Amino acid sequence: MGRKKIKIGVVGCGNIFKKHLQGILDNGDHFEIVGIANHSKEGGLQLPREWNVKTFYDQTEMFAELGTEMDLVIILVQSIYHYDIAKEALEAGYDVLIEKPIDSVVSRLEELDILASKLGRNAYAVLQCRYLPVVDSLKRILEGRLIGDIRCVDFAQVWQRPLGYLTEKQARLLFEYGVHYIDLLQILFGVPKVFFTKTFKHKLIKAPYEDTLRTIVEYDGGISGSITVTLAAEPQNLETKLSIIGSKGSLEVDFRENEIKGLFEDEKDEKEYNELIKNILEINSFKQLYENISLGRGITVKDSIPVIQFIQDIYAKEGK
Repeated sequence: MGRKKIKIGVVGCGNIFKKHLQGILDNGDHFEIVGIANHSKEGGLQLPREWNVKTFYDQTEMFAELGTEMDLVIILVQSIYHYDIAKEALEAGYDVLIEKPIDSVVSRLEELDILASKLGRNAYAVLQCRYLPVVDSLKRILEGRLIGDIRCVDFAQVWQRPLGYLTEKQARLLFEYGVHYIDLLQILFGVPKVFFTKTFKHKLIKAPYEDTLRTIVEYDGGISGSITVTLAAEPQNLETKLSIIGSKGSLEVDFRENEIKGLFEDEKDEKEYNELIKNILEINSFKQLYENISLGRGITVKDSIPVIQFIQDIYAKEGK
């Protein structure tokens, strides 16, 4: 006998919902959407006919009408609303899955984690880039010390966003756009000491916060590093790359192309690297996100605290 489907209520149906919907459909044996709360109702979404989806103006209306018909609430609204809606959903008796960034303040994440534990609910975070196959292969290369002792780690996220794109309803640059890759940095190398941060407005001059940030860090073991995140590129996204220099070789990780390029002094290390990168395949990370949630192994709000602390540390050194 199959498992009972997890009944989902969705709050917010912006562009990101399309990726969540595909992840849910890819795990259709385990999930079904029963409610959507969105000010413009369903927004013309193409949903399976067999789903009996009810639409609501907001989450409070949805919680009141559907009650125990739902198990999990997915929160996809703009960042400033995440904490309040997550708290309301937990207190109404639901598990929650919250888009990034859950919040830009660690203490509020801790509050949600404690509340979920107290109520016996699950509070999950959307950090699906952890499931990228390139990340798993990179971990194996680093664990095998194929490039020796790591000396330098440099990350560059060079993206294009149009004028008027940033709003006061979003969090600052790193929380809103850099969080996935900064999360991977802290998973791979730990949370570093931050020395200096400088922010700029190169393009989005009238935006409520910076469109470009550069910072210098040091990971454990004296590994030097830099982080650059910008939305000021033209005419399109240029790169999302991680460069790692070691004592026996170097790696360049291209997150856009889902590939790792390596240079090695030792032929044996190069041969092992070639075996490891064979496992890098195209995969829908949202499919993996929902598969893990169906098994009760989702990334939790508590798991997301280190990356938010990391970003707080970066901004704390702004201009110093």
